[in-house]
Amino acid sequence: MRELPVSEQILLSRASVITYTLGGFIILGENVTRNSLLGIMLIILGILLSSIRKEKLVFNKWVIIQLLSSISFGLSVMIDKVVSPNFSVGMYTLVNIGITTVFILGWSYYTKSINEIHKVPKEYIKFIAIAGAFSVTAYFLQIKSYELGGLVSLVGALSQVKIIVVVLGGYFIFNEKSNVITKLLGVITVLIGVVLIKT
Repeated sequence: MRELPVSEQILLSRASVITYTLGGFIILGENVTRNSLLGIMLIILGILLSSIRKEKLVFNKWVIIQLLSSISFGLSVMIDKVVSPNFSVGMYTLVNIGITTVFILGWSYYTKSINEIHKVPKEYIKFIAIAGAFSVTAYFLQIKSYELGGLVSLVGALSQVKIIVVVLGGYFIFNEKSNVITKLLGVITVLIGVVLIKT
């Protein structure tokens, strides 16, 4: 993220959606209706439209690292689907987030970046805490949807409705007025995809 323009990084990070969608079909053998498949494709298209900016994408080692990261995230979503039924939703969420937290803290101590924590403004910490609470809640609900029989391809696609919140929030709250037409096309495409999935 530090080495790529944000517009490129956002676009490349969406490779995870394609990874777990295709993985749901090919590896997990999930079957969906024609309407659902079309809806998933429209959601992926909407995500890509919402992420496109004017900068030219340059293929370098940072692009490769971001793609590998995105593919790894997509694979982890599939693993969640396979492994989570063997645990309660709360325990699986706790273990998954707990392991991630321990790894990040360990890396922070190893690189001594933990020493910089006092430089983080207090108001940022409040926002980070709120974001963390939303993130844990979203993850808990996603695992719960798997417990109720949700498919990776459908759950993953529907979870991308967040792009609508991000785009509208950026426009109305943070006054992000650039590429409005492209972003709106992306949002509309995602919404059509969601409607198709539910039919």
